Amino acid sequence: MNILVVPDAFKETLSAQQVCEIVEGVLSKKHAVMSISMADGGEGTLSVLHQVIEGKLITVDTKDPLGRSIKGKYLLKEGAAFIELAEASGLTLLKDEERNPADTSTYGTGLIIKDAIQKGATHVTIGLGGSATNDGGVGIVSALGVRFLDDEGVSFLPTGGSLNSVAKIDHTDFIGNSVDWRLLTDVTNPLLGMNGASFVFGTQKGASEEGIIELEKNMNHLVDQCGERMLANQEGTGAAGGAGYCLSTMAKVERVSGIQYVAEKLLVNEKLNDVDLIITGEGKFDDQSLNGKVVSHFLKMGIELSTPVGVICGQSDFDVANMGDVTIWSCDSITSASESIENPAKVLKHLVEQHVVPFIAQLERSKNKKT
Repeated sequence: MNILVVPDAFKETLSAQQVCEIVEGVLSKKHAVMSISMADGGEGTLSVLHQVIEGKLITVDTKDPLGRSIKGKYLLKEGAAFIELAEASGLTLLKDEERNPADTSTYGTGLIIKDAIQKGATHVTIGLGGSATNDGGVGIVSALGVRFLDDEGVSFLPTGGSLNSVAKIDHTDFIGNSVDWRLLTDVTNPLLGMNGASFVFGTQKGASEEGIIELEKNMNHLVDQCGERMLANQEGTGAAGGAGYCLSTMAKVERVSGIQYVAEKLLVNEKLNDVDLIITGEGKFDDQSLNGKVVSHFLKMGIELSTPVGVICGQSDFDVANMGDVTIWSCDSITSASESIENPAKVLKHLVEQHVVPFIAQLERSKNKKT
């Protein structure tokens, strides 16, 4: 059988490339397998794009979500910079006990962008996803020269927990006006409301129920200060804790689906026509997976092409009974969560051998009967 393996990273355990290698290593013994590492704007997007964009990978000094000094990298090619927000503002940079979107900032991502502009970038593409933040992107634009002032006229760097202290925004020294901006979003959620950044993603970033309500209140205050409430309700503005929102109020920004952009760059859709089975996957498969993630793209493509789709994941919380010809293989169905985290490669290989291989054999028998 012809099988296409197109997974996202399994967050905090396996990269998309590692997942490809494990799955292909098992299935290629009996089948024709093509594997392509995927990303949707979140963690791993930079390395995936670097496969097809022959630019220079630049390492810079920056800050993590809590302001600590770290190294970050971005891709630069002929005036075009490709930046992954998770490099400096990602959730995986923090220990569990450090995670609280009231305290975190996207400032480090802004420093990376600033370096790219100073090196001549006039086109900047930012992958939004995997963030530890909920600051509406004030950190990013602060690094690009924007000043946020409190009631006493004192300039400060707001976080998700202090957005309510913003009394004035000074754009005078903003260095991004001459840049063409593209934001790759990994979700379709708006910035505000029950389906917005704070309520949907706050918990996974470490916020309590009370904290989420405060984050939403603060974000509404920021929107009032920016004066762009209609923008805040647009699809995708809630990506990465609204990290592209402030930028979008100050410059012309193109917002596109991260997975569609990556799939186009990697020419993935052109490889789907002669495939008997699509295997995609991610760490946790749930209702968020259907809102702009890698898995959602290939589920839709499977339906359009009448091609079966298999989803490999670490944990599954979602029933896709109405999503067409879909099969789910979940690591948590064969072992404990702790084992999956401690030995992810071993568990995934076992899952493929014990569950995916028999499924493909059955699929192949059914196909032969039809022919």
